[in-house]
Amino acid sequence: MNLNNNTQMQTRDIIPKLSAGGFSLIELMIAMTVGLVIVAAVVQIFVRSHATYQLDEGLSRVQENARFSMDYLAKDIRMAGYMGCNSKLFGTSAVSNIVKPPNQSTIFSSGGIRGYRYTCTTACSGGLAEWDPALPGDFFLAGEVRTGSDVIIINRGSELGTTLTGNTVPSNANVQIVNTAEIAGQIAADDILLLSDCKGADIFKATNTSSGSGIVTVAHAAADNTSPMLSKPYGNDARLMKLVSRAYYISSKPSISGTPNEPGLFLKELGSGGLLSGQELVGGVESMKILYGEDTAATGSAAKYVVPASVADWTKVVSMRLGIIVRTPGAVDAALDTKTYDLLDDTVSALDNFGPADDTRRRRVFNTTIRVRNH
Repeated sequence: MNLNNNTQMQTRDIIPKLSAGGFSLIELMIAMTVGLVIVAAVVQIFVRSHATYQLDEGLSRVQENARFSMDYLAKDIRMAGYMGCNSKLFGTSAVSNIVKPPNQSTIFSSGGIRGYRYTCTTACSGGLAEWDPALPGDFFLAGEVRTGSDVIIINRGSELGTTLTGNTVPSNANVQIVNTAEIAGQIAADDILLLSDCKGADIFKATNTSSGSGIVTVAHAAADNTSPMLSKPYGNDARLMKLVSRAYYISSKPSISGTPNEPGLFLKELGSGGLLSGQELVGGVESMKILYGEDTAATGSAAKYVVPASVADWTKVVSMRLGIIVRTPGAVDAALDTKTYDLLDDTVSALDNFGPADDTRRRRVFNTTIRVRNH
């Protein structure tokens, strides 16, 4: 017997036989099922987190847009009627307007405020007569203002930091003012100007401007005015200001195809050269409603809040209730928005209501009361 062969056989008998490694089919199926459950849970957490993020981001944008809109509107409303002093010292009957041709954008309305309430309920197309009173045609085109929303026009003077110096007789077709750093480049031909001494005021169009020896001469010739004469003489304490005439309204940005897109708060104002120019202030504002507080008892406080057509005397409007509704920039929830919102939370007019929109955006209502300082 071969010793080497015998040793090899004994060695093979001592080493145990190892079974084949790996997972069985059942184990693989269990592992795959557990893995799919974990992946599904992770995906679900991600989807929910993303949805929560979208909602929070959308509502943050709503808050930001509403705050800007309210602050911007409140600042201008508080200054309505300003003529270099409290306009309550003299009525707008003491304001002479010689601008030619006269139109709604170059007048100083009673109290510096004009309000328009949307009243159409059937077969509405956005025509100017669907507001009460009708929207001024020199400010707006039919269909430009979003239906269902109010409009407000504010008039006031904007300080130029200068006073008169000479040429104060009413028959003189020139106004001379002290040349200051504040007025550099602020006055040009065709600008609409307001001259006030807190006893009366004149609104005229500048036909030419020139400067020299510390004086700026502003001409108001008959070429662009009904007369070169002002209504009264003015002393050196009189102030020359730019006429501010601003309309706030809700409109929609046109898309490339020309169809309405996102609504927003818009401003259209009297600009350089006496021309109207419009711009969007903030997006996402769907509607604006305003009620006007009239001081009918001479107490300095509003006795009642009414719609524009019910205001008896705009100079007695001492405050306003302003309500806006702002929506998220996009869809942020799967559920439809079926709510009806009351923008002013009152019973004065059912036309304050908005909705339901039946979309997947989210909305918030913001309202405030604003004091008019110059009434």
